[in-house]
Amino acid sequence: MSDTIIINTHRDFDEIYNRPDPRAYYRALKPAGYRMPDVTSRFLRDNHAAIAEAFSVPKLHVLDFACGFGAVAAMLRHTVTMNDLFSYYDTDAPEDLHGADARFYGSRRYREDRFDIAGLDIATQAVNYARACGLIDKGFDDNLLEAEAGEDLRAFLKGTHVIYEAGAVLSVLLPALARLLETATSLGARPWLVYAPRYDVDDDAFIRSLGALDYVVEPVNSHPIRYRRLISQEERELHKSTIRALGRDPSDGFEGDWIVLDQKLARPRGVADAMPVGTLQRTDTKGGNY
Repeated sequence: MSDTIIINTHRDFDEIYNRPDPRAYYRALKPAGYRMPDVTSRFLRDNHAAIAEAFSVPKLHVLDFACGFGAVAAMLRHTVTMNDLFSYYDTDAPEDLHGADARFYGSRRYREDRFDIAGLDIATQAVNYARACGLIDKGFDDNLLEAEAGEDLRAFLKGTHVIYEAGAVLSVLLPALARLLETATSLGARPWLVYAPRYDVDDDAFIRSLGALDYVVEPVNSHPIRYRRLISQEERELHKSTIRALGRDPSDGFEGDWIVLDQKLARPRGVADAMPVGTLQRTDTKGGNY
């Protein structure tokens, strides 16, 4: 199809990310078997009861950091997987784009909506698509690498229970994620944070910044999580080189042709002490959609 783009570089990815229609994005990711939205949505759905109990609420207010077209939100609210989305979007765009796509999701919606979802991404067109299709309730395009959160985002953060990311370019965006959590805590919120840095990302300084907020960071996966397949030998060598430069074993970052990573959970220290991470449903790469 005419708008199909093969991802060989980050520039290729950027060119398909901020569009009014997600079809080129999903077609580009399909060969790599990208799966983090499956992983993150499953963790949040499996642990909804525990998180809701911790906050004494029936419905969780969550913020999807670097939400893009809303894949994680789609899976929190609908009986879909990444494979379903790869198949659905491997078609020509309908004339009634938002209406047709909203009907696709609407026919698969869970009866009980347990999440109030906001999305944050500087890709304004992608955020607008997710909002128009009902995947997220609110959308923000604040650039936290360049400025503080705006009033609308700050208002949402006051009542946020969970901030999550799934596949963001954390080598660039960790400072923005740190600013987001710092802003939330300054407003009196103490949200949980779910994030998944690749082994070529140094998150030591980020973890220290969370420690200054009296947060504890713990892994929630029992096995390395398959992030996506490598897209080229060049990417493998670059990935190995970056991991080695961080003083880590490059072999830890791969499982065959897959890039692997750990999913981490950051919580206020008192919550982590009262509810040990072992009592939560772990992210397990050996079953389900992982």
